[in-house]
Amino acid sequence: MFADLARVYQGRVDLLCIPSSPPVLVGNLEDDGGRVLMRMRDRVLGVRMDAVGWFGQATVLQAQSAGVPAVYAARCGPFRSPIPYGLLFLMSLGPWAMARVLPAAGTDFRLSCPLMGRSCIIDRDGTRLAQAGQDEEAVLLAPVRSGAPSQAVLPPLPKGRMLVPGVPAQISWLDGLAIRVGRWHRYRHRSR
Repeated sequence: MFADLARVYQGRVDLLCIPSSPPVLVGNLEDDGGRVLMRMRDRVLGVRMDAVGWFGQATVLQAQSAGVPAVYAARCGPFRSPIPYGLLFLMSLGPWAMARVLPAAGTDFRLSCPLMGRSCIIDRDGTRLAQAGQDEEAVLLAPVRSGAPSQAVLPPLPKGRMLVPGVPAQISWLDGLAIRVGRWHRYRHRSR
């Protein structure tokens, strides 16, 4: 979803291979025993999340902005995992989520939801040449023409951080905060 990746790729790659494991983010927050603490809907920071649409659009825009085909390999099936930086994640869901989950499990909770799936092969112009469903493992084949085009023929990129139009600023802010927290965590736990 980010234009900074597209800036790095333009004129420098022949083919984009994008492995991904994005959760749908509509599911349950559970404790270690699988007890449901809260049902998640499609809102983060009070904004409707359309992660499936954003990821799909981002893959097309990455291929178009780099001018090369993209092979998007996304995991599918059920997902149950602890949430890194659990408190930050709960804060993004709002005070009512914190009030429900923190007393029951603290920051040691799990997200249980389906993975997004929808692996695909996209041509350099954004045409989907092959696509799998959300819950199906598949082998996709499609003829593509690799090779980096001249930067002069590539489309201009949007200003700012987001490549996908319509992604709310709160989501970008939350992602930036998660990146900073992750850097701090890695620095704090580096081997000496």
